[in-house]
Amino acid sequence: MAAEGACSRLKAKSLRIIFVPLLFTPNIAIAAIDPAIHQQCLNAADYQGCVTLNNKEKSSSQQSCDNDGWCISTGGSDRFGLPRKKGWKSKYLASDNTIRYLDPQIRKVPHKNRSNRYFTSLSIVHSYAQPIAAVPGYYKTVDYGKTECTQSGDWKPAIYSGGKLVSGGYNQNPRTICKTTPPIRVWVPGKPGSAGGPRVQNLNVVYDCEDRTLGYYWNGQLRGDWKKAGSSNTRQFIKTTCANISSLPSSGLKL
Repeated sequence: MAAEGACSRLKAKSLRIIFVPLLFTPNIAIAAIDPAIHQQCLNAADYQGCVTLNNKEKSSSQQSCDNDGWCISTGGSDRFGLPRKKGWKSKYLASDNTIRYLDPQIRKVPHKNRSNRYFTSLSIVHSYAQPIAAVPGYYKTVDYGKTECTQSGDWKPAIYSGGKLVSGGYNQNPRTICKTTPPIRVWVPGKPGSAGGPRVQNLNVVYDCEDRTLGYYWNGQLRGDWKKAGSSNTRQFIKTTCANISSLPSSGLKL
């Protein structure tokens, strides 16, 4: 009997030793990983392999950002569903709900047989445009029509005798002639609508090495006037870049 009791106690201890890892190991593993990845891999045949793969993908998709909010873009899509410019600096601007991607390559801009005066920094701007309903055209009345009438006929002069009208004093064969002028209307053209959705624009900031000015070219068109470089950092940037402009690759931008 003593032997049987000892054997029972040994089996109970063995069971406890076996059960402890089974009860606590999964909880420790779950706490160490992203809950979203845990749910994604819960039914996978190789749970650990699934977690490891997804952790690597998550790590590779994260962007490295500086204190000013400029990040080195990775692959994938941005918040507008547009492909990120991989390897470019990017920044989200909440003020106008845009993402700007900055080309790391500065380029010179040949102009009028010279290639050592202008250079440009290219940004790709991603945004989202709200849909705009079309406005139909219509006729606008600028002068209302009118009708003018005149009367004519054979007027018989009045003849009085003894203070009494004896004849005349009426219009024989009276005629009324009317002329109507139609209203004047002009056509006011409508405005076409536009579908909403993501938008992509090119912004080239062009710098002039001689005048120390800069101009903003949106989609190849100058917007506004050329402006003097304001800050000391911008002036230093122009000076440094212009000193090495001959070594820069060329841009296809036309000024």
